[in-house]
Amino acid sequence: MLSLFPFIIIAYFGGIVLSSRTRITASDQEGFSLMQFIKLVVVAANDLIRSGIQLLIHAAPSIELIQAFSSIHPCEQYLKQHRANVLLLDDALPGHLIPTQTIGALHERYPTLGIIVLSDHLSEHYVQRLIDHGASGFIYKEDRLEDSLVVGILTVADGHIFLSPQASALPYGRMMDGQLNRTDMEVLELIARGYTVQEISRRVGIVDRSVYRIRSKLRQYLGVRTNEQVVEAAVRRGLLRTNMLTPSD
Repeated sequence: MLSLFPFIIIAYFGGIVLSSRTRITASDQEGFSLMQFIKLVVVAANDLIRSGIQLLIHAAPSIELIQAFSSIHPCEQYLKQHRANVLLLDDALPGHLIPTQTIGALHERYPTLGIIVLSDHLSEHYVQRLIDHGASGFIYKEDRLEDSLVVGILTVADGHIFLSPQASALPYGRMMDGQLNRTDMEVLELIARGYTVQEISRRVGIVDRSVYRIRSKLRQYLGVRTNEQVVEAAVRRGLLRTNMLTPSD
């Protein structure tokens, strides 16, 4: 049975899931077999990692690995022609980590695509920047992939944000334990009224970077993937009144 616990943080093997919708406990994975297949694309330079991911995914009846690539560029070309639900990116590509700009560009081009980063690099700043730029999940390679990978894919495909155990233990991962503060609420109201990041920063008296960070916090708090979904979710939760949605001077 699916568990219903609106607007709280749920633990998956010590990781966290942030959402405003129906929750799935780790023991409920078999229930996903009744759903439509989740179409997964994988990008990993290492052949062994791609093979290992394929073996783990093979045991999940609701996930279909539709394509795997060794670099990001052919993946981008593939996504122009094919629909995927989740993109799993191993950031250990030759040369450098996956640029956050790449994540941002993919998120902007495919806003419904859930992007999960698989990494052996664990830092609060790195995880924060990935989520800020549109990633929906982060899995640390030192966490047990057999515990985190399938659950993370199912979670992100269902519209939630997923952090594996050690990532969720970072201060940034624990950020959502608290409530929204006054500045967060001011930014939320201005987003609802249609103001740009630059306009919000001037009105609230904060720098643009802080507005971007608050937008990311709002997405996580409300359990949504895109900025466009923030307002709708906030109205459903009662954080915004409908008369606050009218643009003002």
